[in-house]
Amino acid sequence: MRKMMVAVSAAVVLGLCTLAVAEEKEVVKAPDGPITIVGQKPALFDHSVHLGLEGISCGSCHHDANHKPLGEEDIAKIGSAKKLACVSCHNSEFPNKELSSRKTIFHTNCKECHKKGVGDTFGPTKCTDCHVKIEK
Repeated sequence: MRKMMVAVSAAVVLGLCTLAVAEEKEVVKAPDGPITIVGQKPALFDHSVHLGLEGISCGSCHHDANHKPLGEEDIAKIGSAKKLACVSCHNSEFPNKELSSRKTIFHTNCKECHKKGVGDTFGPTKCTDCHVKIEK
């Protein structure tokens, strides 16, 4: 009888823990307004401006470890927006040292795309167009 009570109690606790973890997961979606990418030289980024352009999707920037573009559904299932940050993978432990810093990632991806353009739309290319001063 005692073993049965322990087993039932363990099952209840495990179930409650699973439920608690499931409730902690957030549905990740693009922020509504501009975000500030914090760093030595903070930069502004607005998802709505980029996603409003024909030919740009979430997967244009966000990808998995095999460089497979992530779609909106894939991103929603991730459970934490922090896991989408470039530095969650592209950091000092990243094998390709050329792509191990945020500066290199953004300058490679963003600046090149802004120069190349999407359709007839080109993004800003001057440093001060993206980098902003934050009042302290």
